[in-house]
Amino acid sequence: MTGNRARLVERLSRRDGSLWPSSDDPPLGWLDAAGFMDRHARSLMQWADSLIRDRRIRRVVLIGMGGSSLAAEVLFSVFGRQDGFPELVVADSTSPALVEALKIDSRTLFIVSSKSGSTVETADLCAWLYSRAGHLDGHPGSRFIAITDPGSGLAARAEADGFLRVFLNPPDIVGRFSALSLFGLVPAALTGIDLVRLGKRTESWWRVCLAEQPSVLSRLIGVMAECSRSGHGMLAVELQPPLRSLFNWIEQLVAESTGKKGRGILPVDPALVDGRAMEAGGCGIVRIGMDSKAEPGDHVVDREGRLCISMRDEYDLGGMFMLWQAATAVVASRLGVNAFDQPDVEAAKAEARRVVRNDMVRNDQRRIRVGQLDFYRSSVWKDRPMPVSPEDVMSEFCEKAQPGGYLAILAYMPMQRQVEKSLEKLADGFKSRFGAVTIGFGPRYLHSTGQLHKGGPPIGCFLQIVEDDVPDLVVPGRDYGFGRLHRAQADGDFLVLENSRRPIMRVGIRGDRLDALDRLADMLT
Repeated sequence: MTGNRARLVERLSRRDGSLWPSSDDPPLGWLDAAGFMDRHARSLMQWADSLIRDRRIRRVVLIGMGGSSLAAEVLFSVFGRQDGFPELVVADSTSPALVEALKIDSRTLFIVSSKSGSTVETADLCAWLYSRAGHLDGHPGSRFIAITDPGSGLAARAEADGFLRVFLNPPDIVGRFSALSLFGLVPAALTGIDLVRLGKRTESWWRVCLAEQPSVLSRLIGVMAECSRSGHGMLAVELQPPLRSLFNWIEQLVAESTGKKGRGILPVDPALVDGRAMEAGGCGIVRIGMDSKAEPGDHVVDREGRLCISMRDEYDLGGMFMLWQAATAVVASRLGVNAFDQPDVEAAKAEARRVVRNDMVRNDQRRIRVGQLDFYRSSVWKDRPMPVSPEDVMSEFCEKAQPGGYLAILAYMPMQRQVEKSLEKLADGFKSRFGAVTIGFGPRYLHSTGQLHKGGPPIGCFLQIVEDDVPDLVVPGRDYGFGRLHRAQADGDFLVLENSRRPIMRVGIRGDRLDALDRLADMLT
C-alpha cells in the first residue's frame, strides 16, 4: 500500500475512532465479521435446517429497508434458490400494488428486520402482513422472526406478540455495514447458504486486504479517492450478469456513507453513463467478475485503467462485503465525513410525516397537463414564466444539467421488470444531456442514495415520477393507507430537495404506467 493508505487501514483495523469527525466511539463491530461468523454459523444453519424441514417452509418474506435487507437480497440473487430451501422475497416498498401482490400461505415465514425498530415502512408492512397471517390460523406470531437491536421497539413488540424468535444483533454495527451480521446471515441460513464456508472465505479475503503489499483494498481506496478528488464524485461499477444485484448494495453503502458536507461518491451503472462523460475523466471504474481460478484478493488494473477484481465463486461475496465496507470507511475519513451517520435522511422522513395527511406538491399553478402526464415545476424556476408545453418544461429542466453532473430518476411506482425496462429507456434518452443517469425506486432509494442527493456535491438534477390516484390500502392500526404513505414519502423528498435548491421536477402519471413512460421517453427524441 502507499504509506498514507496503509496508515489509514492500520488505524481502521485497530478501531481508531479519531478517523472520522464527531465519532469518538464509531460502530465498528463489522470488523469482527469473520470471527462472528465462526462463532454463530453452525448454530444458525442447524436452527434454519430444522425450522425449514419441520414447517415445510417454501417462502421467506423479508420485511426491511436499506441495510436491513439489501445484503440478504444480494446473497439470494447471486446464490439462487438452493435445493430443499425456500425462496426469499424482499418487502421494501409501500406501493399498494406491490403490497397487495405479496403472497401469503401456511408455508410462508416472515422476517421483520430493523435496527431501530421504528422504520415506518417496516412497521406498516409488518402490521399489514401480521394482520393477513392472522387469517391463516389465528396465531400469526408463530410465523414471524425479528432481527433488531437490543432494547428496540421491535424487540418489545416481538416479545408481546409471541414471535417465533427474536435475534438481537450487536448494537455496534450500523445498517449499511451489517451484511455479515445477523441481518444478512439469518436470511442466508434460511435459504440454504453454507455460512461456515462463507465465513472461511471472508476471513481469507480480510487477511489479504490487510496485507502490507499493494492489496486489492489499497487499489480500491485509491480509485475511490481519485474520483472524489475530481469534484464529480462518480464511480462506475461494472458487474458481470450473475453479480448485477451487488450494485444496489454498493450504491447504498458508498452513497450513504460518503454523501455529506457537499462531498461524496455516487456509484453509477456504466450503461447509464454517456461515453463522452466517461472519456472526460473524473469517473473511476471498477469491474467485478467471476474467474474459477481466482484466489482471494486477485485483481489487475487493465489497459483502460479499470480496477478489475475477480471472484472465484459466489462464496467470495463475504470478501466483497468486507472489501467495500473497509474501502468506504477509509475514503469517508479522507473526505472528512462520518461514514456511519446519515444527517439528511431524517429531513425527508420528517417531511413525509408532516404531509401524510396533506397534498403538498400538487399545485395547479405549477402544473401543465397533457394526456396521461402532469408536469410540476419546483420553486427553483419561480422567477420564470410557466412554459406552455411539456416539451418546453423538459427543455427548461435539461438546462440545469451541469458538466460532470448526473440526473436521478426517482420513481414512485411498483418495482417490476417491465417498469424498470421503461425507465432504462427513459434514462438512455437523458444521458446525452446529463452525462450520467441513476434510477431509484421510492421509498427504497430514500434509504440508499437519498442522503447523497441532499448532502453530497450539488451537481444532481432530479426527476420524480409519481403514479397519481392509486387505490389506497388501509394499514391496520393507522389512520392512513399505503397509498397515502407512498405519496407522502414522494412529497416529503420533493420538498426537502426543493428547499435544498436542488433542481427537481415531478411528472405525475395516470392510467397505464408503461404507456405513460413511453410517452415521456418520446418527448426526448
